[in-house]
Amino acid sequence: MKYLLLALGFLTFATVAAPVTYVAANAESYYSQRNQQNRDYARQSQAARRAYGR
Repeated sequence: MKYLLLALGFLTFATVAAPVTYVAANAESYYSQRNQQNRDYARQSQAARRAYGR
């Protein structure tokens, strides 16, 4: 009985932890990608302002 509960707890943990870590990893890559795009945009707009003397 003890081992049955142990196995059940492990399976529950595994089924919960896998999607959570997957979502967390995807969110991190998504936000770092967005951050990079925003930095590129800021760099370009700053260069454009400098070129047009504003």
